[in-house]
Amino acid sequence: MELGKRIRQLRTNKGVTQEALANALGVTGQAVSRWENDVTTPDISLLPAISTYFGVTIDELFNPTPEEKLERLGNRLYCEEDCLTDDEFGTTLAFLKDLEETHEDKAEVYALLAYLYANRVRRDSISASKYARKAMRLDPDHSFCVRVLPDSEHAVFSDWDTANHSKTISFLTEMVGRFPGEMRYY
Repeated sequence: MELGKRIRQLRTNKGVTQEALANALGVTGQAVSRWENDVTTPDISLLPAISTYFGVTIDELFNPTPEEKLERLGNRLYCEEDCLTDDEFGTTLAFLKDLEETHEDKAEVYALLAYLYANRVRRDSISASKYARKAMRLDPDHSFCVRVLPDSEHAVFSDWDTANHSKTISFLTEMVGRFPGEMRYY
């Protein structure tokens, strides 16, 4: 749906006139009319005010298709430097859970769910590492933090680490048996 049609839909759903919307945004009624008829589009600086007025996200103003949302989400989750907030995590989880039953490419939905949880693990690992280091600087003998730090920073401790990852090793061994040509499972 085009932005102008979406603004018209949101405005009529809210039961306000073009004039009322224009007054709230500090523009003319003619400007709103031109947006809704897709003659012009609102200035980008107005998008936050429009989304706030209607109680939707800026993304929801553009009403992307589920496929566009999945692509955008994938691009964001694959970026390892970007950690989602708790609100973003919850919204994204609900969106993916809704698609879990209906989307034809279930592997893509499951992959994005895996990336979503990995994103949260990454964010939480950064916090765990930061606080473990602070505690250890104050009390070097703090035994719990001595164990938390390597876990949060994904450090390897030879046999001990291998023993703790036997489930992962078993699964990857299964995958090698099923897909011997996939070198990444070795």
